[in-house]
Amino acid sequence: MTAPHRHRFDVLEFDIDPERRHIDHTVIAECLGAGLDGCPVCGQQALEALITNAAATARLVEIACVAIGEMFGGIPAYLYDDNVGGPASATFRRLARLGVDGKIDQMFSTVEDMTLDERRQAADTAMDITIGRLVLAGLGMR
Repeated sequence: MTAPHRHRFDVLEFDIDPERRHIDHTVIAECLGAGLDGCPVCGQQALEALITNAAATARLVEIACVAIGEMFGGIPAYLYDDNVGGPASATFRRLARLGVDGKIDQMFSTVEDMTLDERRQAADTAMDITIGRLVLAGLGMR
């Protein structure tokens, strides 16, 4: 058994929400930290906590869209278009499509209406994208 430990990744640049939604940035930081540290047990625990907060789940999707958009100069169609094959879950695509259309408020309200399983699917895809982007930036597997 391993000693209790914590994972963190600084998400301060995403902390400011002009709509003043209740976003648990601590749980986002724990998810990203565990992913970057390669700790699947902690990552799964943090993800389960994250999906109970709709705004945090939506913000993680937003972070993933920003990260991939900066990398490619826009969000690739395979992340939001249901007619283009790719690894993104259907729930992530639905949310990313709203983000591409500039409907961020609608993206947040859509997550509120999702089941925990739908949020988990969207968050899983968002984690894969965000961790992948951070690893490519040289911040992974600390």
